[in-house]
Amino acid sequence: MRYQKNSSDVDEAINRGFLKIINNLSKYDSSKSFEAWYKKILVNTNIDLYRKTKRHHEQVLYVENFSDYKEVNIEFEDSPTKNSYKELLSMLKELPPMTRNVFNLFAIDGYSHQEIGEILNISDGTSKWHVSNARKKLKIKMESKAKIIAK
Repeated sequence: MRYQKNSSDVDEAINRGFLKIINNLSKYDSSKSFEAWYKKILVNTNIDLYRKTKRHHEQVLYVENFSDYKEVNIEFEDSPTKNSYKELLSMLKELPPMTRNVFNLFAIDGYSHQEIGEILNISDGTSKWHVSNARKKLKIKMESKAKIIAK
């Protein structure tokens, strides 16, 4: 659900992912974690589906100069609103698709900016910008929700 916008896209991604897993079981290296192997296949399947379905007119912002780049840290567990996982997913779905996918890959799935750049065909700097942008937007949403609850 973190990568797709509706349940039919989720179903399609899951079906494609499990089909790839089944078709490639012979390629699995048993000396490595099965969970990590299948997770990577499912994440890559989601990204492939995103690439396939993204709008052709969507443009990726390429940021060349990061001298003003500042990381915005969000402590989800210490959030004043104590967001549940479903609330966080809801906030993530409101992000622009590319920003959401980059944030998912970096903050949740643990990919490096270089790996994200290779997967999505963007620069490392663009990946960093999307993560920073996502964090800023999520922080604003969380603070807004905290103000609503406090009233």
